Amino acid sequence: MKIHELPFGKFIELNDVFVEVIIYEGVELTVEMLDQFQDYLVNKKSNLTGVLYNKINDYTYTFEAQMRLGQLPGIDAIAVVAYSQISRQVTESIIKMSRNSSWNIRVFDNRKDAIGWLRKELGELEKPASGSAF
Repeated sequence: MKIHELPFGKFIELNDVFVEVIIYEGVELTVEMLDQFQDYLVNKKSNLTGVLYNKINDYTYTFEAQMRLGQLPGIDAIAVVAYSQISRQVTESIIKMSRNSSWNIRVFDNRKDAIGWLRKELGELEKPASGSAF
């Protein structure tokens, strides 16, 4: 399992197909931060086609960032783990507000179900990255 850290969060490569994103507590996610994440995905040059947003921390988004959340090139499925009702409602509002109505995105209340759904959606048959519990 590889971990890539940026000032606003970390990206954990759970396997060759999807990455888990954890934004740090109190961050306001901006378009520039999304650009850094996009650069990470592009530079990775792999089979990465899924993202698991683990909302374990409380953070916010600028309006511009909210509009760009679903516009990640090459991403076929996005799972979001929202641990509270408020987090779920905020996530669902952002999904509805976005101009990208064709996202393949689903919100879960636990990480295990989110990972299972991503595996199913992406047809992930490969073994997890070294050292991963999944």
